[in-house]
Amino acid sequence: MTRNFPLGTAPHIPSQYTVARIMLQVLLALVPGVFAYAWYFGSGIFIQIALATLFALVFESLFLRLRGRPLKPFINDYSAVVTAVLFALCVPPLAPWWIACIGMLFAIGFAKHLYGGLGHNVFNPAMVGYVVALISFPQAMTAWLPPLALADMIAGLSGAMAMTMAFYHRDLRGGTGQIMDLSLLEPIFSVLGPEAAAYELTGRVRERVGNGSNTASPRNVYVTSDERFVAISASMQVMAERLLRAIGAGWMLDDPRYATNAERVKRRDEVDAVVGGFIRERTLEENLAFFEKEHVTAAPIYDISQIVTDPHFMEREVIVDVEDPELGSVAMHNVTPRLSGTPGTFRRPAPARGEHNAELLTGLGMTGSEIETLTERGVLWRR
Repeated sequence: MTRNFPLGTAPHIPSQYTVARIMLQVLLALVPGVFAYAWYFGSGIFIQIALATLFALVFESLFLRLRGRPLKPFINDYSAVVTAVLFALCVPPLAPWWIACIGMLFAIGFAKHLYGGLGHNVFNPAMVGYVVALISFPQAMTAWLPPLALADMIAGLSGAMAMTMAFYHRDLRGGTGQIMDLSLLEPIFSVLGPEAAAYELTGRVRERVGNGSNTASPRNVYVTSDERFVAISASMQVMAERLLRAIGAGWMLDDPRYATNAERVKRRDEVDAVVGGFIRERTLEENLAFFEKEHVTAAPIYDISQIVTDPHFMEREVIVDVEDPELGSVAMHNVTPRLSGTPGTFRRPAPARGEHNAELLTGLGMTGSEIETLTERGVLWRR
């Protein structure tokens, strides 16, 4: 006796669910990640999602037509939108529009429809699109903005230095006050070092190498067995020799391909594989103890939980508690640099919004009633 079981095409899901419902749940689950991305890297993520979604739907429609499939059931299952959002979360916020176009072409056209559509695809379409974009356009795909106001802080230091020089010229040299011409551009460009001179002399644009170096090897960040990180800089030949001998790779110094720094830089990936392999087999603590014993320049890369408990940071008072009227106290980085006679300190916490409105506006000639009127109208912030 034979029984005929009902057959259905992939994806195979319980009858109480639909593909669209599942995909909407996935999109809902991605919302916190999208806002976290926007918080750390900027609102460009929303542009990337819009671009990726547009191209995903265009290519979904195109390949459905080419396969002779109806559009509405597959467009309305939101699977293309999920692919677009997952891809966008892997893309730098300021990536050019054609990154999303090419990524979605390979994600939807090749990784999805080439294998027969949803439920038949062997690979995650979004990740296929990401890999293609990363391999094809490594510079555009690694142009991430730092999640902090880096240019602002460097410009602030430059501004403080300029003010000091201006005061010196005015007070000790009999000069007059000056206008400071300072943007965010020049200070952060200055930390790039001799890039302009190197380009002028060689005509070559040095490519990004992540945590590595175009001028020294071994020099990189390496992962330990407990998923921590160790930074090593063996820029000097004597340090490179000491490091390689210490980890049992002294044979590289007898090989012309690795004997000099110039040759090691040409084969940076091979050198990093040897050094990184040694470090990967040991914990952070074991690596640091080993390199300290061998007098090799190495240091851990900390997250904030390690920083606040590190004896060196604590002894240097890098972090101090500052009084706060709402929280009691807030941990902040200390004043830097500190002078021997006048080291500097926090005299009072940061003011609340509108705290000094009356004091400042009275000094500008406004009366108390005028200030109150502006406050009532919502022009000024009321504490």
